[in-house]
Amino acid sequence: QIYRSDGTLYPGPHSHYSLWDRSLRSQQGIEYGDRFIQVGDWRFGDVDGQHASISHRDGKTALIYHSDGTLRAGPSTDYGLWHRPVGNAAGVKCGDRCIEVGDWRFGDFDGQHASVSHKNGKTAEIYQSDGTLQSGPRTDCGLWSRA
Repeated sequence: QIYRSDGTLYPGPHSHYSLWDRSLRSQQGIEYGDRFIQVGDWRFGDVDGQHASISHRDGKTALIYHSDGTLRAGPSTDYGLWHRPVGNAAGVKCGDRCIEVGDWRFGDFDGQHASVSHKNGKTAEIYQSDGTLQSGPRTDCGLWSRA
């Protein structure tokens, strides 16, 4: 899925805009704050314990995850994370193939599926290795059974 700065989404599969051809160097363009991770001009994180979002610096929210496992695609101007300052990575932890941000985990479930899941057991989205998506609400491919 491609997230555009105007808040629109382009579901996959796609073979362009992949990041796998970039080499990893020292951490550049990655910052943290209270329950969010900033990657360049994008932030993803826990908005309020019940919602997570992916939002752009220009004020548009591309995707909102709800704790009941449902999604709301943008463009939207609510549930953004840009009102929070950059600082300590409060509420951000790394675990077994996942990143925990507040009450949400983003990560690799089994090498073929990545998911976004809430601590209440609901999975909001599953990203498959073939580029397709499975939207929630679901209870499979959750990441909370891991330490």
